[in-house]
Amino acid sequence: AATDVAVLYQFLSRIGADVAADFEGSELIYCPDSDQKWGPPSKVFWDDESKVFGTTRGYLKNHYPTLQEFFLKAGVAPNASPADYAEALLEIAKSKAADEASRNRTRVIYKRLSPRFDEGGDWLEDETWENYWSHLMTGRFWLGRKGDDFGFYPLRELVVVDNEHLENLFHGKVAFWPFKDLN
Repeated sequence: AATDVAVLYQFLSRIGADVAADFEGSELIYCPDSDQKWGPPSKVFWDDESKVFGTTRGYLKNHYPTLQEFFLKAGVAPNASPADYAEALLEIAKSKAADEASRNRTRVIYKRLSPRFDEGGDWLEDETWENYWSHLMTGRFWLGRKGDDFGFYPLRELVVVDNEHLENLFHGKVAFWPFKDLN
């Protein structure tokens, strides 16, 4: 299991092996809590991001606590980037799953992206982010609530609730932003 593979990772770390390209090309990172038990650095995070990605990605901190430097040098991201979150939003919307688990995941993503927008940074000019964001802005990828039903809508069709009386008047007629705490 993880302890067996950890011995190999510790050895590679001790000799200073440059493993990034090999790990990416051959999916050599063992992730016991992932659907795909072996993954490349691009599908693994050091920190636990399971509230967003569930078991579709690997998380290493709990399994290899002394090997952070090794894994970061191997290309593992410390945590999810805004582009990773945008990709997750697209995956959720494309699945058309608006069940409670998907709504909770979506809410966590919005909460994690919100301060990143406030902070700004170079990531806003990253090509991967720009592609995902452009895609999000042009389709039915935004969770909304129409009446008692949840679904995905174009962002321009969602109405933010700032007046409960108006919300009640238009209940079931327009799609509302479902997260009042994130207005």
